[in-house]
Amino acid sequence: VEQVRAVVAEQLGPLVAHEGRADLLATLRAFVAADGNVAETAQACFVHKNTLRYRLKRLTDVLGRDPAEPLPPSMASEVGQRLAKSGETFSVESRSFVMLRRLA
Repeated sequence: VEQVRAVVAEQLGPLVAHEGRADLLATLRAFVAADGNVAETAQACFVHKNTLRYRLKRLTDVLGRDPAEPLPPSMASEVGQRLAKSGETFSVESRSFVMLRRLA
């Protein structure tokens, strides 16, 4: 599980180091909790959908990848292999950060 946590830290590291990260972290958490549903996430964040889309674009800029995009096959495979070694069982079918949240 420590290896999986390392993958999560690698993916979220730029966000953690970013100034003004509080809104972005809250947005990412809500986006993950809503399984990537924009309307649900906007409601949870008490913002308009356009504001949420702006925040998602900022997240993409900070992270260097779109949080709504699936994991690249190589990363999904790496996470799967690390989980198999640890004896944990999770599926790697979900959105990138949604999946990483479930693994963390």
